[in-house]
Amino acid sequence: MQPGPGWETAIRIDICRPPAVTRVPAPSAIGESLVLLLPAGGQSLEDLRELEQEAALMRLVSREVIPDPDTVGDWLRRMGDPQQAGLHGLGQVRDLLNQSLLRHDGIGEYTLDADSMQIEGEKRETHWTYQGVKGYMPLLGFLFETPVCLLEEFREGNASPSSGQLCFYRGCQARLPSGKRIAYYRADSASYQAELINALEADGVVWVITGDQNHALKEAIRNIPETDWNEPRVARG
Repeated sequence: MQPGPGWETAIRIDICRPPAVTRVPAPSAIGESLVLLLPAGGQSLEDLRELEQEAALMRLVSREVIPDPDTVGDWLRRMGDPQQAGLHGLGQVRDLLNQSLLRHDGIGEYTLDADSMQIEGEKRETHWTYQGVKGYMPLLGFLFETPVCLLEEFREGNASPSSGQLCFYRGCQARLPSGKRIAYYRADSASYQAELINALEADGVVWVITGDQNHALKEAIRNIPETDWNEPRVARG
């Protein structure tokens, strides 16, 4: 469960403590605590207190203490402050660790799964999502063959899931090591737009995108000759 080699070095380089704060735990200690909280079933920062009571886990990760919830909460708020550029630093850490993994996975072609994920929020500044829930709607890009989140784009709840799809695809492309490519693309109807599909076709990407079953689409499907239908060549989840 302990983060892999390079975690502490990466997060120490790209995320710095605010100059006025001297007693904040190392960014790697806070980041590691949050990473450990997820597989442990934590639902809130208060669950960090329970994490510290897991003696076996603490020995496994060579930690004696876990940062308290108030400290972690303050750190997260500073990370989200545009004046601190913390999210940019986290992005650099993500890219550095992903690059290290992907360069040595022995895979040359990947499947990209792009999708928005609804996160319910109780803050006053949250907005209503299209599903009628107040919260956020980040856009995520996961690789199937080597299961990493290649890119995420945090969005307000009222942001349209279909906005910026082509830019997001290009951002995912740019984060692959040299010599590797996105060969397959899967997404829901938010990606059903001409500029993205044209880019996928130009890049030689095999794509599967859910389309709204309107009259024009059904008619186009009916006009496909029976001989042009093929079974999927590769099973990819």
